[in-house]
Amino acid sequence: MKNKTPINTHITIEGSRSNNTLEQLYIRLRPTGFVKKLITGWELSEEAEKWLISDDDLYLAAILSANIRYFSEILAVLRKGPITSRAIQDVASNEYKLSWKTKI
Repeated sequence: MKNKTPINTHITIEGSRSNNTLEQLYIRLRPTGFVKKLITGWELSEEAEKWLISDDDLYLAAILSANIRYFSEILAVLRKGPITSRAIQDVASNEYKLSWKTKI
């Protein structure tokens, strides 16, 4: 955003086969509360700016917990040890009556 990279730029991440534009990634990030779209374009949220300045992992977790359903519960499940994404979905469904449609 600060570098004024065009939003139609394809972003590559080492080790990933993903082929998304910068705008597609912004759209995916929007529910996390890190970015917002204005009439003038995309910008970082105040929370994201504060986190980047503070470099505080607990503040990051608070942002994610506030904006992503089941985030804290996933962390609690992961504290018990390694688990598959399918098992995390099963816990969400059986214990919290939550489901999602994204790919596993």
